Amino acid sequence: MTRYTPLLLIATLAVLPGRGRLFAQPLQATHLEVRWDSLGPGAERRFGRTTLADLAIQPAANGDPFADTLFAVNGGDVYRLAPGDAFFGPSFNESGNPSPGQLYFVTVEGTHLSNRRGLNYSPDRGVTWVIPPAYIDGELLVRDANVNGFAESTTLGALAAGQGGYLWQSTDEGRTWNVRHDFEIGFSNAYAVAELAGDTRPGAEASPWAGRLVMGFRGPIRYSDDQGQTWTEVMLPVTDDWSQIEEAPDGTLYLGGTFGTFVYTSADGGASWREFVHFRPGDPGDFLDGEPRQAQIAVAPDGALWVGLSAIDGDPTWEATFVYTRDGGATWTEASEGFVRQQVNALEVDSAGRLVAVTRVGAWRTAEPVVVSAEEDVPEEPSGARLGTPYPNPTSEQITVPLVLRDAAEVRVSVVDLLGREVAVVAEGTRAAGTHTLTFETAGWPAGVYVVRATVEGATETRRVTVAW
Repeated sequence: MTRYTPLLLIATLAVLPGRGRLFAQPLQATHLEVRWDSLGPGAERRFGRTTLADLAIQPAANGDPFADTLFAVNGGDVYRLAPGDAFFGPSFNESGNPSPGQLYFVTVEGTHLSNRRGLNYSPDRGVTWVIPPAYIDGELLVRDANVNGFAESTTLGALAAGQGGYLWQSTDEGRTWNVRHDFEIGFSNAYAVAELAGDTRPGAEASPWAGRLVMGFRGPIRYSDDQGQTWTEVMLPVTDDWSQIEEAPDGTLYLGGTFGTFVYTSADGGASWREFVHFRPGDPGDFLDGEPRQAQIAVAPDGALWVGLSAIDGDPTWEATFVYTRDGGATWTEASEGFVRQQVNALEVDSAGRLVAVTRVGAWRTAEPVVVSAEEDVPEEPSGARLGTPYPNPTSEQITVPLVLRDAAEVRVSVVDLLGREVAVVAEGTRAAGTHTLTFETAGWPAGVYVVRATVEGATETRRVTVAW
């Protein structure tokens, strides 16, 4: 699951008669100026021609030297990409058993979790691995405690959606695990678990489903409003291993599976679902030559829903591409310049707002943040205010922005992140006519894209700046 909370998606949707499709107009196969760079060189040789299993991002934390580091796992090996690196280095974890499995997750505290032959954890950021004890009704159960999805709860600690339909819980960063709920569904698996945040936009009222747990299974979705003690089941029209649950800041949910090309959406915290998109051959804007077989989803900081589409048509080589929508699925845009079209197995958004993907033969990242919404620039009239070009940009310590005023005026200049959260006030009060040089410190800020916003007499100008380390 991505750790970014995107901005609100706004759209008017219409159902096409007789098809259950939620497009206001047909898919459009247009192109966006987005370039993908290989996280190589030689990423294919480094990772090997086997499926890269998963991608994890170390959460940002003050003073953490591994903050915002990317980790990819493949065949028991772990590869690391620090924020300033151009490519993943060689595998760094020590050989031996246990080792990380197909699933890789990093907690807020920095503990690494995985799922090979048990609920593995790493106390040293992926170098060595431990299989902790796990319990069911007092019986030691280690090697059967496999999981399909990790998540974190603000009150429950680490959670794992497990084989056999278990919800596992750890309150000590993966050192010990207990069963939070046994769904008693035999061999059926739980593939994903998430705790919902609800509407997190500034000034928004708390959503009634904030704190709700949602789990994906093969076929149904289940949710709980009492921290996993009791659950409500919701059946979907199609069957898939629902392994991807993404939440927008307004509380909208997006649901994707492991093997299909359906994406479902919910506006009530998972209590009901409707089809958002189904990629299939013959639709207008068909993006692949072969039949789409797999769709990995991620939500960008600006609210765009991105999909990594993969297809295979009688050939062992998968074809793949990336498409996005920022109007609620009404139109879709392809953006795969520079990408070698191989099966997409995981898709995430890093701390700078760039997309990162792992494929059958390597890893890729967009050269720039995938922020596609327009800046809120306004003409000089009626305020006669103008923001100049920030410099240096990108920056790591401080940045200067010129502000030109035609007349004396009340001015407020602030900095917000891509979620609209204010991180600094640069200037506030009456300023004389003329050019003002505004300088502010960025040392210690998380790497990423920020917006400088100047409001003068009700009119606003913005400029984007990038903090990089």
